[in-house]
Amino acid sequence: MSMTSQERLAAKQCGAMLIVAVFILVIAGSITSTSPPRAHSTRKRGGITQVMGAFKSQLVKQFIFESLLIAAIAFGVAFAIVIFLQPSFNQIVGSELSLKTLLSYLA
Repeated sequence: MSMTSQERLAAKQCGAMLIVAVFILVIAGSITSTSPPRAHSTRKRGGITQVMGAFKSQLVKQFIFESLLIAAIAFGVAFAIVIFLQPSFNQIVGSELSLKTLLSYLA
């Protein structure tokens, strides 16, 4: 029994999505394994800063700013990776996906 070209394309797309899903799971696992030590050092640093005379509101503002800065940097890196890898992904999947298409769904 031979597969049609449409079935081969669907199998190729399924394989590509599986690779992306595994990659996302690997990244999520590495992030969760590094979070507890980072949280410990953050609490320690916050305690030292409070002992040195900082107010609680200053600590909250600092931690929120740091979190937003890290999230913005992560978004920028992710966006750059998407732009860089998009042609290869389109070739593997056999479809023409673009950021313009994605942004039209969001708007």
